[in-house]
Amino acid sequence: MNLTTFVSLKEVRARLRGAFPKPRFSSKAEIVAEPQTKNYGMIGTAFDYLLRFYVEAHNDSSKVITKPWVAEHSVSILSESKYEDLLTQIEKTLESARSIYSDYLKSKEITIDLIETSINLAKLDLIYRIGYVEPLTPPNPSDVQDLANLMTAIPSDMFAVSDIGVLNPTFGEGSKLVGGADCDLVIDGNLIDIKTSKYCKFERDYFNQLIGYYLLSQFGGISGIESLEINTISIYFSRYGLLGSYPIEIICEAPSYQETYEWFITKAKAVNPIYTLES
Repeated sequence: MNLTTFVSLKEVRARLRGAFPKPRFSSKAEIVAEPQTKNYGMIGTAFDYLLRFYVEAHNDSSKVITKPWVAEHSVSILSESKYEDLLTQIEKTLESARSIYSDYLKSKEITIDLIETSINLAKLDLIYRIGYVEPLTPPNPSDVQDLANLMTAIPSDMFAVSDIGVLNPTFGEGSKLVGGADCDLVIDGNLIDIKTSKYCKFERDYFNQLIGYYLLSQFGGISGIESLEINTISIYFSRYGLLGSYPIEIICEAPSYQETYEWFITKAKAVNPIYTLES
C-alpha cells in the first residue's frame, strides 16, 4: 500500500469528500505541450525528474534540499542472481545518469542526453514502486520530443526558491504509516504536485492526494525539517505551464479537521499492520 492506494479506498474517499469540499477551479489556459505519445505514465514520471533537476539547477544550491533518487533504490530489490545482467545494466545507467545530471547543474542546458536519462530513471522507478522488471531499451524519439516540449513550457521564475526548497520530500513516520508517500516539491511552504495530463482539471482525486500529503506532514513532518510548514497546496499542470494554488486553510480550518485528521491516522494504522508491528 502507498498513499495513492490508501486515499483511493472507498471509506477514505467518502470521509475526505465529506470533510473537505473541493475548492472551485476554472482556467481558460490553452495547452502548450500537446502529448506526442501514449506513454502517459512514463512521461509523467520522467518529467517529475526533469522538473526537480530544473529547480535545483536554477536556484541557490544552499537553499535546495535533495535526496537519493527513487530510481537508485531499484538496485536494492534486484539481488537475485537471475537479474545479474539487468543489475549490471542498471548500475551503468545510474552511473551515466549521475554524470549527465551533474553536467546539467553546471550548464543549465537541456540536452537530449538529459531527457533520455530522465526516461531511464522513470523506467527504474517502476522496478522499485511496483516491481515491474524489463531490460532498458533506447528511448522513443517521440517521448524525447514530448519531454523537451514540457520543459519549454515551464514559466520563467515559477519555481524560484526564496527560503527553502525540498525535492521529492517524504513525511517521516507519516510515509511509513501508509507504506510510502513522497510528493514532488515543497518550495517555501508550497506543496506542489505535478500533473502531466492533457486536461487542465482539478480532479477530486488530486485534492485527496494533497489532503493526504498535508495530514501525513502533520503526523511525521517533512523530510526531518522541523522549521518547514506547509502554507499552500498546488497542482502544476505541466502541459499548460499553469500552477493552481490554494491556501492551506481550506484544509486545516475545515470544521471537522481535527476529527478527520485523527480518523485518517487511525484508519491508516488499521490497514497497515506492518507499521504497527514495526512501531
